[in-house]
Amino acid sequence: MILNLLKMSAIGSVTICAVLLLRLCLRKAPKIFSYALWLVVLFRLLCPVSVALPISIYNLLQAEPARYEENKQYHQLPPRTNPGNPQAVLVEGTGQSTVQPAQKAEEQLVEQTAENTRVENQLDFIKRYWKEIVTILWLCGVCVMLAFTAADLRRLYQKLRYASLDQENIYLVDGIFSPFAAGILRPRIYLPYGLTDNERAYVLCHEQVHIRRGDPIFRVLSYLALILHWFNPFVWAAFFLSGKDMEMSCDEKVIQNLGTNIKCEYSQSLLLMAQNKKFTWKIPVAFGKGDTKERILNVLNYRKATVRVTLACILIVVLFAGALGADPIQHTDAVAQTKDMEQNGKTHTVTKRSTQDTSIINKDTEEDVTIKTNQTEANKTETSQTETDEIETDEIEVNYTEENEIEANISVRSISRSSRCIDSYVAPDSVWEETYGSTIAFSQDCRFYINECRDRLSAREVSFTKFAKEIEQGDISMNKSCIVEIAKQDHLIHKITLKSSFYRNGVTYIQKSESGDSIINSDFKQELKEYQSVRSENMDVAAVPGDETITVYQRSDSGCSYGLAVFEDKDGNLLHAFRTSTQGMCQSNLYIGNMDGAGDPFILEVHMENRDTYGEYSYYVYTLGKKRGEYIQTEGSRIEWAKDSSLIYDPGEMDIFLHMLGHYLTNSHLLVGMEMTDDGLKLRTDPDCDEERYTYAKCAPACFPDPYK
Repeated sequence: MILNLLKMSAIGSVTICAVLLLRLCLRKAPKIFSYALWLVVLFRLLCPVSVALPISIYNLLQAEPARYEENKQYHQLPPRTNPGNPQAVLVEGTGQSTVQPAQKAEEQLVEQTAENTRVENQLDFIKRYWKEIVTILWLCGVCVMLAFTAADLRRLYQKLRYASLDQENIYLVDGIFSPFAAGILRPRIYLPYGLTDNERAYVLCHEQVHIRRGDPIFRVLSYLALILHWFNPFVWAAFFLSGKDMEMSCDEKVIQNLGTNIKCEYSQSLLLMAQNKKFTWKIPVAFGKGDTKERILNVLNYRKATVRVTLACILIVVLFAGALGADPIQHTDAVAQTKDMEQNGKTHTVTKRSTQDTSIINKDTEEDVTIKTNQTEANKTETSQTETDEIETDEIEVNYTEENEIEANISVRSISRSSRCIDSYVAPDSVWEETYGSTIAFSQDCRFYINECRDRLSAREVSFTKFAKEIEQGDISMNKSCIVEIAKQDHLIHKITLKSSFYRNGVTYIQKSESGDSIINSDFKQELKEYQSVRSENMDVAAVPGDETITVYQRSDSGCSYGLAVFEDKDGNLLHAFRTSTQGMCQSNLYIGNMDGAGDPFILEVHMENRDTYGEYSYYVYTLGKKRGEYIQTEGSRIEWAKDSSLIYDPGEMDIFLHMLGHYLTNSHLLVGMEMTDDGLKLRTDPDCDEERYTYAKCAPACFPDPYK
């Protein structure tokens, strides 16, 4: 809430400044136009949304959506360095971890004074809870304003409770010196005793103009905006200046109705009413209220505006209202890149795990996979030497979607701006590289997209320069997964989407493979004989009619425990199977639940591995399709880190990842999974809610300091 209020206050300040400048241009025009400008300010201060128009001035101020830089954080966390840990200190801005001698670290600790520690703790507290602090301060200011308002209301009530009805909505009050109008639904005019006939006529005409125009309502809303934005000096200036313009425009309307020959007598009445100003209530509109000198000068100098001046002023006000009253046009995200699982066209899937210039043990198959790629001449002109570093293994799919186009996942490592091509990348397979070569050029009409979501594909279109700059961020060894659409006839890329703009922090959107667990492709009925059924439940989590039966199994063999969750439709056909075991160091857990406790059902798959020097967390949110091994995914995210790598570990990104995961954990329960104990992994099959299991304090990477401590 406080962020929206601050945003409204900032936009209102810009609008107020524009009104102040425009008032100078309209100082000789009728004051009704200056008064109308304040309606736009009031709208901006009280209404959080508006219509988006191309003439909005905020289109000029609208910056590109902020990219998540390594030093920018959308959270409240302590600094990412921990001088208290002499073994591993994260170097800010480089992502590298340096090992300092214990003696040197101890000397640094001794040099730190208690005062510095206290100041750092205070700063950390403010960084984490600044929203709450600002909200409390704002509420205190609002309470003070309301207290003064209540006191004024009580004083007003004391004055008006003995008012006597004169006629219709006109009341006579003893003890007031300036007539005024008050009330919203049934506004009343309050007059002091002893007015002459001429003064009474002027006053009644003035106050009736106020009522017909709805000025009492405007004044109440203005005071409400002042209470909400009490901290903003621009709003205070707007409150008093709008009241002045309101009164002067009303004076002009009275002169226009009664004739210019009453200017002198009307001015004398204003001066007389302003002699004893003991009435301080801010909301009612009073005849003698405001800057009397300026009002009298305005009355004496008033001349009826010509038609040309009136039309020009109306045009200015309308343009102003559109320019500052409308929101900027947002650049809508491109259509989501994810495709429906049921494609009409023929789809061929090729899956291969690849590395470059190094041998890496595949975690699933424990086989060495090595692919060596060469840099092209275009790349040599831009870099003085060839850089070959280790890269993480990636599943890369090639989908032959149309006859003349191929959509594929490739890992882009560098782009040549001069040649306008990808000059270093990891190909899906050897056939691909033989077909398209070591460099792939972009077509003249190629469209570039960047996905700025952590858990899904919702990309926005960018320029080639912006796309190239994003690819260049970070070390050249980084595998930056991209979806490319390449034409068979010209071998040019016509569309490319960077799947994540957070690669430097190890964060990316991931999609679950359609191959599924190996049990799906085997005789699972035979294998189930080795398992013992633990429990079962029913839920509609597939695109087939009826509820699916979900059965949880377990078995133990040679000191190793295995867990299995099997999904079958109402006819007993296998749709999905999830298997986990205590072998290895990776915790794999499967959950099932309903969105927000009562909405659409979902399956949540969580994998967590936290080693001494590296780790990786990932999750998928999906439902099942109509066929075995078919998934309809809604979300998927991964975060990885390594102590000595080009990745920049950011605790804020980890905090965001765990918060996104926590939303689903809150609304789900466990089917089968693992937990880490002192004795290693332990099988879990109880239907627990793990809302509190995956917090930063419990899941912080082992190789980096915990910023919460």
